[in-house]
Amino acid sequence: MKIGVLKETFPGERRVALTPNLIPTLTKAGHQIIVETSAGEAAGFLDSQYAEKGAIIAPRSDVFTAELLLQVRGLGANPDAGRADLDHFERFQTLIAMCDPLRSRNWLRKLPTEV
Repeated sequence: MKIGVLKETFPGERRVALTPNLIPTLTKAGHQIIVETSAGEAAGFLDSQYAEKGAIIAPRSDVFTAELLLQVRGLGANPDAGRADLDHFERFQTLIAMCDPLRSRNWLRKLPTEV
């Protein structure tokens, strides 16, 4: 499975959804990890640290090709900046993130779903 790690866009968010130390476990299990350029920078992790552990560093558009996306604040928990991601989501992708679905039902309805 291809797993993508998105850079956080919520103002002031310093966390990252996956740290470099977890990458060897995932790659050993057969997963390919794609990390958005500078995704871990605010949390103190450089792109080189991710690459050394076996991740591919790529632009945001490439990360959105992953079947599983990891993000700390997904759409809903990031209502303003998160809107830009709507056009990038594909059907059958899984997003693991805080989404605040009760407060942001209208945004979540705009995500692609199976017909």
